[in-house]
Amino acid sequence: MARATGVQVTGNTIRVVDVEGTPKKYKVRGFGEASFEAPGVDSDATLVKALRDAFKSAKASKEHVILGVPVRDCIIREITVPFTDPEQIKKVIKFESESHLHSCSIDEVVICFLKVAEIGNRSTLIVIAAKKDKIRAILAALEKIGVDPLAVDLDAAGLFGASKIIPEVAATNSFVICDIGYSSTMVTLIHEGELRIIRSIRMGTESITSRVSMDLDIDRQEAHTRTQAILQQDITLDEDLMVRASDIEDDDNETAKSSVELERDIVRQRQAELLSRLHQEIYRSINPAKLEEPLDCIFLTGPGSSLPRINSELAESMQVPVKTLDVMSEADHKFSSTELPTVNSAAAIGIGLSMKQLGLDPLSLDFRQEEFVFSKRFDRLKVPLFCLVLLLAALNTFAFILLETIDRAEDAKLRRAANAAANIFKQVASPKEIRTKQLRYVPYETAELKKLFKGASADSKEPFDRITYIDRSLKKMHKKLRKAYSLGSTSSTRKRSKSKKKGKKRNVMDDPSDYKSGLDRLETVVQCWKKVGVKEFSIDRMKASPSKVEFGLTIPKEIEIDGKILGFQELIAKFQDNLEALPKDVQYVDLDGRGYETHKVKTDFVVYKTLIINFEKEDT
Repeated sequence: MARATGVQVTGNTIRVVDVEGTPKKYKVRGFGEASFEAPGVDSDATLVKALRDAFKSAKASKEHVILGVPVRDCIIREITVPFTDPEQIKKVIKFESESHLHSCSIDEVVICFLKVAEIGNRSTLIVIAAKKDKIRAILAALEKIGVDPLAVDLDAAGLFGASKIIPEVAATNSFVICDIGYSSTMVTLIHEGELRIIRSIRMGTESITSRVSMDLDIDRQEAHTRTQAILQQDITLDEDLMVRASDIEDDDNETAKSSVELERDIVRQRQAELLSRLHQEIYRSINPAKLEEPLDCIFLTGPGSSLPRINSELAESMQVPVKTLDVMSEADHKFSSTELPTVNSAAAIGIGLSMKQLGLDPLSLDFRQEEFVFSKRFDRLKVPLFCLVLLLAALNTFAFILLETIDRAEDAKLRRAANAAANIFKQVASPKEIRTKQLRYVPYETAELKKLFKGASADSKEPFDRITYIDRSLKKMHKKLRKAYSLGSTSSTRKRSKSKKKGKKRNVMDDPSDYKSGLDRLETVVQCWKKVGVKEFSIDRMKASPSKVEFGLTIPKEIEIDGKILGFQELIAKFQDNLEALPKDVQYVDLDGRGYETHKVKTDFVVYKTLIINFEKEDT
């Protein structure tokens, strides 16, 4: 199931909430809170420690973390731009916002915006400028504990997201969510399902402590302890705890009160002042929205929402229903009855931030821009990918060794074959044999032949490459030899010899000089056929010597010559007549036909299996 962690940084407090599930059905697995010192020499160390403690307390996952930066550290302005298309607005938002930021440079902030209204071709925007140094500091601290947030959102966006997952709140048309923290209070106005107002007020429950510290002239820590004890005691009482300062000042018996009673009155008075100011600030916050209808409800959350009788007192002064934002009412959890009130009041923003990763992101804000852009998604996969690569490498190594073992015998055979081929080639084409034996008839220059020999003898080549090279060289030599001695064809009209068919072998004579003498005689035969008038014929299975030519002959069954149709027997007769007219140094003796058959493919041709023509030279 999907899991996400919301991290809220506000004032000097860290809150971490671990959530699992979906926006419709979610479980709060853990909650942790820790405080750190105000900015100073050791602020970085205390911030890192607070983050580590909060994550440990919540037992939260460090993956899929959404960070919420506080509204109090941002600059919020409402501006109008002459565009309605969000893409166009993105292109000009920094330029349009620059004139509205007086306390810092535009390069010192990251800009996000919300469109709250359209008027013609113009848009009204809420511009949020988050200070880069604040983002940089919290990201650096998170990095030290091994956390790299997927997104940096606004804590107000988390509060808005939390309102979407509570049916009672989501069904309300116009309402305010007031998050009362220790040192600041955030007011958000939601109207017709849209966020209209975001405001941060530097006022929280610690303001009571601060005033009590001055009133009683005690240190802040002692004032905090006494204040919390009195407030906790007042929560259980049913009487009206709110007293006005004038009531205390006009009481004639004030001096007769004990120090404990006096202390309680001071705490109650400071709480009343806090509520009075909160009332004023809520009115100031919602006034710019110019709502036509009054608020339907005010929802309170944060540590200050647990102040004694705060709901009833604020409802009486505001004349609006005031309720606690019960974010845990829809969640599964395992918190005890004593833990639940604290989690319910402090975890709303963290839960809302987590929803961004779980699929609910109504505002679509993200301050991870420019130098903060999230670009380390691959780093999250480094460990599993590294393990996978190691496994694949091991498997590949095993496969390689196995195949190497299997192929080693075949490779040895191939190498032996290559060496044998090279040895044969050396015997045939060795430069030492040039001008001797058969090589005196090879039409190759010595340098060229040496180059071929060197290539075939190169032991650096792979066995298969050596065999291929030798085969190619021999074929090249064979082709060149045939061309030099006219062994390719006897005339331009002859068909290609059928002796090239698979299984046919040409007679190779011991002495290549016999080829030359035989080919001279065969040329005589070709000229005789031309004189007869036969243009289509072929000769194959040739054996030639100075005194005899033995060959197979394919001629037409019949042909028209000089207007007369002649059969193949008549053509043979004419052929013999032409042979008798040989040069004087050659005498025709006999033409021996040892049977013939009809061609198996072309039925209009006749194939003579064997024809022998004998020649005898005249004695000189």
